[in-house]
Amino acid sequence: MSAQVSSSDFQLKAAVQRSNEAALEEKKPEAAEAIAQLLRTGGASAFKRGLLPIAAQLDSPKIPLAILEKYEGGIAGDKALREDALRMLAARKEWALVLVQFADEWKVPEKHFTPDIVRQLSLHHDATIDASIERHWKTLLLTGPTPEKDREMARIKALLKTGLGDPSKGQVIFAGRCVVCHKLFEQDGDFDTVGRCQGIKLQRMFAAW
Repeated sequence: MSAQVSSSDFQLKAAVQRSNEAALEEKKPEAAEAIAQLLRTGGASAFKRGLLPIAAQLDSPKIPLAILEKYEGGIAGDKALREDALRMLAARKEWALVLVQFADEWKVPEKHFTPDIVRQLSLHHDATIDASIERHWKTLLLTGPTPEKDREMARIKALLKTGLGDPSKGQVIFAGRCVVCHKLFEQDGDFDTVGRCQGIKLQRMFAAW
């Protein structure tokens, strides 16, 4: 009985998500304007973090400008918020170009860029972006253990132990961060690069984020 209820709940949630995505697709210009305005006007950091997965779906130049023009006063002070925002901007080439321009103009501190954000930027293979990486973050692309990597692993392990979290939000984080190096299971016809056991661990991480 519980399996049937769980399956039914999952199907209902999936249907609601498809409906929301369809509505968003039809109203993307209006949605981009509204989300950009909300990102600009302040509010709690948790509220802004909640807006980022929606903003990531909107192909609009208003989104990066809303974040970056208000970066110092509205984003930079919260580490989790700023890193989520920078990862989102780094994932899309058009937004990444705006991001590195702000970094080159010292409007976004180079120290706010983590190694995974810089790796994400490097995947675009764009001359302008590559020049900024060379100028600001070349050492962050070096492989091997670093104190920052050790701290990040400790943070993730602590989250895993809680057993709490929202898997749907974790999927967004994976799409914006982990796909730089990893795939899960048989995506795109290839077996996952991290192995099935590691994939299960990552799914648990989604639920703990």
